[in-house]
Amino acid sequence: MRFLLIKKDLTYISELVDIIKSLISKKVNIEEKNSYIVIYHDYENILDINKTISSFQDNLMINILAYNSCLLNDDTIDKEMNFAIDNLCDKRNGIYDLKMLLLDNNKINKKEVLDMILLSSGIDEEFIKGFVEVNLNASKASSLMHYHRNTLNYKLDKLKEKTSFDLKEFKDAYILYSLIEKK
Repeated sequence: MRFLLIKKDLTYISELVDIIKSLISKKVNIEEKNSYIVIYHDYENILDINKTISSFQDNLMINILAYNSCLLNDDTIDKEMNFAIDNLCDKRNGIYDLKMLLLDNNKINKKEVLDMILLSSGIDEEFIKGFVEVNLNASKASSLMHYHRNTLNYKLDKLKEKTSFDLKEFKDAYILYSLIEKK
């Protein structure tokens, strides 16, 4: 389950929610939390949702503050939502996700965020450190960590699927590694 937070004070909020519901075209649950509309969904491609929100924002020339969840785990959904609400309070507008908030804010509790990511993915810190410390080289990492290459790729794919963090991408690897080193 994923969620999308949209700041409630938006003029065309009901229209935007209707457009997103039609995009997702699956069962969605909508509720209000603090000053946000929360849309719970199982839609996998969060980039589609972000593009829809951006298009809506550009066409109507309005400012939208939104957060699209990254983690795909029912055990961490409330933690990620509270984290997002706490860290969006000083933002003006834009479409944020966990990666953007981590890069944008040094005051974040790194251990809490790392625990959410690890719990969602089932990957441990040593796996991330081992992969990054061999410069994202899958062959070297599989040899060093004593994994079959297919097992290593499976774990990398699982991390990307469950958290949208792609450890093969430098930016994502940097974020995860810095969370481990600075916790």
